[in-house]
Amino acid sequence: MGLDQYIYKVTEQDFTKKKEFAYLRKANSLQGYFEEKYHIENLEYHKISKEDVKDILTRVTQVLNDISLAPKLFPSCEGFLYGSTGYDEWYIDDLKSIQEIFSKILEEWNDKEYEFYYQSWY
Repeated sequence: MGLDQYIYKVTEQDFTKKKEFAYLRKANSLQGYFEEKYHIENLEYHKISKEDVKDILTRVTQVLNDISLAPKLFPSCEGFLYGSTGYDEWYIDDLKSIQEIFSKILEEWNDKEYEFYYQSWY
């Protein structure tokens, strides 16, 4: 049990043709971003905007360059089974994964053919 996070590539609004694009586990800073900005709930699908992708990439890149910015720009998030809230090697590994995933989303962006959705399960 714990915080499981999925990003889906969706071609139909009814989610019949959703494809898992990425999976993260206990990357609670990303969960915190979506909770703070959109007040998402468990198992809710949230459409990711291009602005979200760019904002997340900007924040993550800045924090990777200067970890002291983490609490302000991309803070860890406490929650039931969300994992560690420290700014340690696990946090940095999560940020690197987030950076890789969201860079790929930006490269593949084509909102005329599909959309990206975030979902968490805890």
